[in-house]
Amino acid sequence: MSIQSRLRYLIVGSLGCLLLLLVYFGWSFKELHQASEQGELIFEIRNALVERASLRDRYLLHHEYRAQTQWLRKTEEIIERVTQAKERTDQADRQYLDDLLSINMALARISARIVGAANNQELEKKLVSELLLKASQADDVASFAQRL
Repeated sequence: MSIQSRLRYLIVGSLGCLLLLLVYFGWSFKELHQASEQGELIFEIRNALVERASLRDRYLLHHEYRAQTQWLRKTEEIIERVTQAKERTDQADRQYLDDLLSINMALARISARIVGAANNQELEKKLVSELLLKASQADDVASFAQRL
């Protein structure tokens, strides 16, 4: 085997390794970008949960129609964002988003019942305590999902 053929083999091997490295870096960049997007979406969900809690409190204190519509709209927005996040995640992280989605669906039902029971103080108190418990669960699940 001559020096010239050895050099060709070394050049081809080096170029092959370089190509593998480029593919690996491309894949790593794609994964990093997806993780960054996922983190931003979870952060937006957490912010929406805080905003919804503020709107909920404003409605419960003052029974304003505007606060009610914003509260219900924010609940729908959270459900949409969780559904988007669920579509973008892998199977391992999807369980937390499934839990968050089911909790928020339950919160939407409770919210609608609270709005419907505005004249019945006893029922409203019971529903509000149930709502606060579920909202706490939603925040716990969202904070855990954000840590992943």
